[in-house]
Amino acid sequence: MLNVGKMIRNIRTDKNMTLKELAEKADISVSYLSQIENDSVNMNLRVLEAIGNALNVPLYAFFIQERILNISAVKKEGRDRILRSDGVLLEYLTDPNLVNTNVHIMTVPAGYCPQEYSSHPGEEFLYLLKGDLEVDFNRLRRIKLDVFDSLAYPSLIPHKIISIHGCELIMNSTTNPGIYA
Repeated sequence: MLNVGKMIRNIRTDKNMTLKELAEKADISVSYLSQIENDSVNMNLRVLEAIGNALNVPLYAFFIQERILNISAVKKEGRDRILRSDGVLLEYLTDPNLVNTNVHIMTVPAGYCPQEYSSHPGEEFLYLLKGDLEVDFNRLRRIKLDVFDSLAYPSLIPHKIISIHGCELIMNSTTNPGIYA
């Protein structure tokens, strides 16, 4: 049987139901439901269907649980924030444990012009929200972005972001596969 206990618990708590309330609606004991939620017992399809009906969740939803459990919802106040040593603030909009794409808001201090180039596997996407920037690709190509411009590139190419007019930059940055700086 699938390990659906965590999924049942998440749905139950999302609906602000107690163990006792769900057990009564599904016509099973509280201790049995607790064991189900802890994935310590197997259950038959009839019990799973009763729990699904009590939660108002279709039976098929339990069979696509891997996809359901990998949904990344990050509340504004719950974002991971990392202030790098170069003054760049990264606010992560996705949970790196659940998805392969890392989406974050990057705030770059005024006058930012790193000495070193960055290079990492995958692809990167930038969407500029504030400021004017230039992306230098290993002194071989430089691309200027204005507010609301975007840029996508293979991130194995050595690159660095430069604040053109010395102002703070704010951008949405996406890396795939995700890297957690």
